[in-house]
Amino acid sequence: MKKLLFILIPALILFSCSDDDMLESESSDILGEWQLVEFYIDPGDGSGEYMPVDADITINFVTNGQVTSNKTFCSMGNYESGHFSSTYIASENRIEVEEDCSGFNNYSLSYELGLDGKLYIYHPCIEGCGEKYVRP
Repeated sequence: MKKLLFILIPALILFSCSDDDMLESESSDILGEWQLVEFYIDPGDGSGEYMPVDADITINFVTNGQVTSNKTFCSMGNYESGHFSSTYIASENRIEVEEDCSGFNNYSLSYELGLDGKLYIYHPCIEGCGEKYVRP
């Protein structure tokens, strides 16, 4: 009987967490507002480097799987202001873009939190490209 309790109690604890709890714990480091500070574009020879951005661009991750920004998710260089919303999948470090991105279907961005505490978002480019964000 004691052996059965040692199996059942951990199983109950493990399965008592809802999917929302697991999503929240997976994404807690990314939650909140981030400020775009640099962008990266490589010309194809590995010589690309991060360049400063002179625009007030922010992105905000919230607990319900939504991510909002004041610039489009479709491209890096478009700093036209507005309100844009998409969803993110924390377990895959992926943003599913819900805008019409000039005919691109299933457009998604990948992201990672660097060891330096900065957020890196990568667009699907033939050559390397990305954006670097910091907490404001």
